[in-house]
Amino acid sequence: MSVGLDSRMDQAWGLLMDRSTGSIAVCGKGGVGKTTLMRQLYTKLVGTSDFQNVIWVTVSSQLTLEKIQDDISKSIGLFDVKWVGKSFEEKSELMLNALSSKKFGLFLDDIWGRIDLTRLGVPNPQQQTHTGCKLIFTTRSKDVCREMSAQAILELEELSIEDAWQLFRNKVGVEILRDPRNSELATYLVHRCGGLPILLCTVGRAMSCRKTHEEWMYAVEEILRMEFEGMGADRFLHFCFNSLPHYRIKSCLIHFSLFPEDTTIPKNDLIDFWICEQLLGVKGPRGQTLCLGYNAIDTLIEAGLLEDEGECVKLLDMVRDCALKVAIKSQMFKNPQLLDPTDRETLETVGWISPMGNSIRNLANVPQNIFSFLLNHNPFIMIKGEFSQFMEALTVLDLSNSGVEEVPREISELVSLQYLNLSRTWIEQLPIELMMLGKLKCLNLEYDDQLRVIPKQLISNLTSLQVLKMFRCGFSVEEQEDNILSVRNMDIDPLLSLEHLKVLSITITCDSALQKFFKNPKLSNCTQSLSLEVFWDSSSLDISPLAAMKNLLTLEIHQAEKLKEINGNLHYSELPREGCFERLQKVCLGNCLSLQDLSWVILVPNLTVLMVKCCEDMEEIISDARMGELSEGREDLKPFAKLESLTLESLPNLESIYSKVLPFPCLKKIEVIECSLLRKLPVNSDCAKASEMIIEGEEEWWNDIQWEDDATKTTFVPCFKPLLFL
Repeated sequence: MSVGLDSRMDQAWGLLMDRSTGSIAVCGKGGVGKTTLMRQLYTKLVGTSDFQNVIWVTVSSQLTLEKIQDDISKSIGLFDVKWVGKSFEEKSELMLNALSSKKFGLFLDDIWGRIDLTRLGVPNPQQQTHTGCKLIFTTRSKDVCREMSAQAILELEELSIEDAWQLFRNKVGVEILRDPRNSELATYLVHRCGGLPILLCTVGRAMSCRKTHEEWMYAVEEILRMEFEGMGADRFLHFCFNSLPHYRIKSCLIHFSLFPEDTTIPKNDLIDFWICEQLLGVKGPRGQTLCLGYNAIDTLIEAGLLEDEGECVKLLDMVRDCALKVAIKSQMFKNPQLLDPTDRETLETVGWISPMGNSIRNLANVPQNIFSFLLNHNPFIMIKGEFSQFMEALTVLDLSNSGVEEVPREISELVSLQYLNLSRTWIEQLPIELMMLGKLKCLNLEYDDQLRVIPKQLISNLTSLQVLKMFRCGFSVEEQEDNILSVRNMDIDPLLSLEHLKVLSITITCDSALQKFFKNPKLSNCTQSLSLEVFWDSSSLDISPLAAMKNLLTLEIHQAEKLKEINGNLHYSELPREGCFERLQKVCLGNCLSLQDLSWVILVPNLTVLMVKCCEDMEEIISDARMGELSEGREDLKPFAKLESLTLESLPNLESIYSKVLPFPCLKKIEVIECSLLRKLPVNSDCAKASEMIIEGEEEWWNDIQWEDDATKTTFVPCFKPLLFL
């Protein structure tokens, strides 16, 4: 827990548990720790069994009501194809019906004005204190607390001098402060940081790399110069920015600040942006630029300027504000524009546009002379051909998670384009003109369910491609000669001509294509995500070639209705002894109706996520007999040693996960839905993560669970959270 927040956490938790308090405001200036405190409340509440839905939405000053509504719907399982096509009022009614019968906790982070919950479709917790529902929000303004009629206001103040000194010392390190001269300067810096945790952390980390007294003196003099220039609290963040070790890393931070506030971005995607915008300073092999990208991210996290969220990163609001000022002052990026691009006059002057998450429905204006255009998370369904008429300099175009249905043929005019993201859209066909984008390095088509046609010639002509993502994109049941996506005649030959390809995610839909894929080391070794779908005629699937794939992170198998066994009678000795499934982390199966077990997953040492759905004949996840065969001569095999999440859904004949107790040292969540014959879980009271585990399922199923002993039952009963279905 963060320094100085312990007592506030206890106070806030007490208010949460008070049934007479329906709404709680956490108020205070920027950087004082509001979001940190609320995250701790959220995590603790998720770990209880009292609430059926615990919802987190980051609001910020730019977010629309529609986006807030969509974010809530995703948390409660309403967001689907039907949801996207409904009006705001229809969505409100759906959400109101879904939440009215539930006890929920709604966390709204960073509110800048009154939000009408009733209009959104959220029952007002203040009027339903009998249900125990809660609204918890953060804001910088006491006026907003009043406008939201908060029943309790928890005002966070700056840290006391004692807590501030402790936090700063933790970041700097004790050894450096043994020099009394440095300790004196540190005392000055702590006072000047004003008790704000974000400043104490970032400045402390920046000073930790300065070992001598002379370096400390120079740094403090630099901060003093900034103070005399009247920069306010920004002077410290500006100092931390100046302390970054390389111009390249500074450019990457400023680039991130151009995204809308509170944007969370996967690290890999962020590095792809940096590569295509040529921010990493080299034109060498992709491996070299990736290393530089990850080094930049790690450096920014270590400096306290980025928040690490596992596979993603997020920029703190105060850091973003400061970085934007630096961007404008230094002109590192030409006139960044972060708003709705509807003003022609504005579009003639900007160089970087990021209208993410707006409500754009028709893109007709002609943006000119821009380099990056981020239109993701917009509902628009039409892009007119003139869109690309004067965009010869455009390098990055992101249309992901939008309602776009068609890519205009005029896209061929974007001759400088290097990054194109069309993932999670409604596009049905890629125009052959896309082949004219000779500089394109990254093409993302993931989760394009409606996509039916990708011309073969198109892919083979994109000779500069380094990243091609086609994971879970659509397929065509109609046989077409010039279409990569034909189910029974899928052709991966066009991929073989991509000599610069380094990252591939792909869906394969027939055995002939799979065998050709396995025989090509280049393709298999650069594949990070692989989905095997609609193998209608296969009863057995030999996945032993997957074991040697060096970079495979995700494997999914879907709609293989006749599939009875995976790997057949293959013995472990026939699999590679070194690096077997070395990087594989996520395995998902769905609609494999005849499959009876999934024992081969014990060979995946780093498996963190396992999802098994709609496998009617599956009786056990790990079979004792198969376990013996696969583990012969390997006493060190430890099933599910790193598993964090296990989902079992619609498995009517499943009776066992495994017959023996497993320690589950990392397991955080088990979700069981419509598995009525599963009466035992492979756990006992000694399971390593028992106190932190969440088990979700139907109450009727939970009441019939047979426990190892009373101690096990006592240990796991508090972990259960009932699932309610609409």
